Amino acid sequence: MLLSKKLTFRFVEDNDPHKAIKVGIWLYIFLLIFEGALRKWLLPSLATPLLIIRDPLAIWLIFKAVSQRSFNPGKYWTIFILLGIISFFSALIFGHASMVVALYGARILFIHLPVIFIIGNYFNRTDTLKVGYVLLILLIPMVLLSILQFYSPQTHIVNKGVGGDLEGAGFGGALGFYRPPGTFSFINGLTCFYGITSSFLFYFLFTKTPISKWLLYGALLATILSIPFSISRTVLFQNVLCLVFTIPMILSDPRLVNKLIPAGFLILVLGFASSSQFVQTGLKVFTARFESASESEGGLKGTLIDRVFGTMYSAVASSIDQSLFGKGIGAETNVGIRVLELPEDYRMSDFEWSRHIDELGVVLGLILIGSRVTLSYKLITIAIKKLRYEKDYLPWMLLSFAFLQILKSQLSQPSQVGFIVISTGLVIASMKRKKRNVSYS
Repeated sequence: MLLSKKLTFRFVEDNDPHKAIKVGIWLYIFLLIFEGALRKWLLPSLATPLLIIRDPLAIWLIFKAVSQRSFNPGKYWTIFILLGIISFFSALIFGHASMVVALYGARILFIHLPVIFIIGNYFNRTDTLKVGYVLLILLIPMVLLSILQFYSPQTHIVNKGVGGDLEGAGFGGALGFYRPPGTFSFINGLTCFYGITSSFLFYFLFTKTPISKWLLYGALLATILSIPFSISRTVLFQNVLCLVFTIPMILSDPRLVNKLIPAGFLILVLGFASSSQFVQTGLKVFTARFESASESEGGLKGTLIDRVFGTMYSAVASSIDQSLFGKGIGAETNVGIRVLELPEDYRMSDFEWSRHIDELGVVLGLILIGSRVTLSYKLITIAIKKLRYEKDYLPWMLLSFAFLQILKSQLSQPSQVGFIVISTGLVIASMKRKKRNVSYS
């Protein structure tokens, strides 16, 4: 039994007045998780068009939502759509002048980011918890798949790349092992999946839930194993961040400490199991990757402070020296570089705030950065109030993953965009009450 008898699971209730939109949102979520599987294994010949498989669905969701009188998207919806439209024409007039590249880049702003507010309007707290439950179910086979990819050669079918590429989908790791992508096209999709799932897992661990204990502790075990076998420092940092976010919860209600006892016992058991060769290999590879990457970045300061926050500061500080109109939106995406036949080093920055200014120019770039900052600040202040005054932990724990996604994650990578959209939308949806919605405008 994955659920107790108290909960009967249905994705959408038959009598829900917004059933069509909710079904569309669920489809958006599943396409995000399994898009890479379609492009690698099931329909490799259609790998290129499948890159934008969620675009038609996002457009349909927008048209469906705006036709509803109950739809109240707020100011950020308008800001993102206007930025997308203006940046599209700016790229054609002042930038690279490629309609294909401009449309590919701008579509994120006026097609995908608006879906955040569709999720926030039409999903509610119950829908949000259902997503968390489904993610926990998918987590266990996802970790098993990633372990199989970890131990398999890159020529094995589980490691096929996009379009059936036999060179493999694994990305640089350590000691001859590669970072596995799971069902995704690239490792960052898997790390995002682990991150959002961990935020739900920690919430479920600390609250009363109808989810089976077998599923809950199985997901916890899978989460622990995901850290070494992903060979990803990001996965470790995301779980540490989840732990940090639990501290205010425990301070607000010390009785929650009791919830740590079963989890602590499971971690202790896993500690004994880690002496096995199977787990030791993963730990050795992860440790080697962590040490080599940290050394190249200047230790913990370079990894956490400079890489995460220093690049944000430097992007804004150096914006005065940048072009007023930029290169044109989409220019520094992989598609943009390929279509414009530019060298790989044309991409001036791997960091998102710098890319915003490089592509959109100083004015539009800073407006987009400012919108992301103010939205993330607005949501976390509401979550803090709900944590403090209502003992409502769900929005707070979801922000353990979503906050940095909203603030600084890449809008140029399809999987990353998808997780920004669903994580932010679910935070907004989780804040809603039956009789009164939270204003995030």
